[in-house]
Amino acid sequence: MNFSKKNHKLKNVNILGVSKTIKVLALIFAFGISSVASATTIPKKEKVKKEEPTIEKTIGNLLKNPTFKLDYNINTTVEIIVNNDNEIVVLDVEGYNKDLETFVKNRLNYKKLSFNFKDKNKTFKLPLKMLAN
Repeated sequence: MNFSKKNHKLKNVNILGVSKTIKVLALIFAFGISSVASATTIPKKEKVKKEEPTIEKTIGNLLKNPTFKLDYNINTTVEIIVNNDNEIVVLDVEGYNKDLETFVKNRLNYKKLSFNFKDKNKTFKLPLKMLAN
């Protein structure tokens, strides 16, 4: 038997007897199916992380909308402690603005936190910036 290319009738047949054209078509079909399948998969719902409350956010919310007029921006520090009852206690408001000190103490003193604060009976100094209105 002479298997030279001239006399070989099955030019596109490999060892397994499957033509190269069929292999190429099968490969194209497989890629097409996989791209369609990946495009139509329903993405998993991402878990929306609920923001954990912090003392800074809580104090920021409590100090919104001041009841007095500010003619200029004020940068100060508020010294607080959280007692065993999970309440904020204002120890000091640095600065010379009596209205600001009264406002901060009225809004913060003995306000219960909505979450269990771990560092109770520990003094904290928090920066406070009040913008002119």
